[in-house]
Amino acid sequence: MVDQFDILFEQAMCDHWWVQDNAQVVKKPDYEYLKSRNDHRLYNAVIRVSPKTRQYQQLIDEVMLAHKGKGSEWRIGAPSYTTELEKAVLSAGYKVDGAADAWTIQVDAARPPVPSSIVVKRVATLQDMRDMYDIMNQSFDKRNPTEDSELTKQLQMCTGTNARCLRFVAYDKKTNQPLSTGGLNLYPELAVGFMWGGCTIPQARGRGVYSAVVTHRMLHAQKRGIARIGLYAIRNTSGPIVKAQGFDKHGPIHFWGRDHTP
Repeated sequence: MVDQFDILFEQAMCDHWWVQDNAQVVKKPDYEYLKSRNDHRLYNAVIRVSPKTRQYQQLIDEVMLAHKGKGSEWRIGAPSYTTELEKAVLSAGYKVDGAADAWTIQVDAARPPVPSSIVVKRVATLQDMRDMYDIMNQSFDKRNPTEDSELTKQLQMCTGTNARCLRFVAYDKKTNQPLSTGGLNLYPELAVGFMWGGCTIPQARGRGVYSAVVTHRMLHAQKRGIARIGLYAIRNTSGPIVKAQGFDKHGPIHFWGRDHTP
């Protein structure tokens, strides 16, 4: 069943301020997708399809042509999902690429105290950006961009009073070791914030560090007039974590992907 937060999250996904010059937005009344010269699924993805649409093959053909030679993804939330759409996309050679659910929490919800052994900082410098990606690379076992030119570009988006992308890093007070990180995109007109990139290095887990980073995102969102923040949590990994954090569960999002589009 589709609820108001499923709708708000889909609307947030269709606000492409963060894309900048990495992709082109193709927006039609019945659907919306991104296409890019870069071979990156984040920027070659379908994000909205009207459930009233029945011209699935025509849409699939258009998307595959737009994503030709690159990885391609459909990120279809509850407001856009139909079994007919799923069947058509999978028949075109895409594969189920994970399942997640929307979860949200009220920004003024009660929270556990931040451990006295850590401090959480909002990312403000190039070194903060390096620390953030070092945590992500350790936690997700993959290589994120670390070139200073790219980090500087991203830093410009997340600094300043009215920045809509906020990033945070938790440090050990004694050693100054970066322990945990998390980002938050703000959608003031929707009164929601979208969490992303939350992770903790393996040796720091179980210390309340992740909870502290969640709390700081809630506090900053509240200052900006946001009522609830949330995320799409992978069902078997981050889902149980955010459930334990007190988040409320909403509808699913479906990921269908392929590494190369002929």
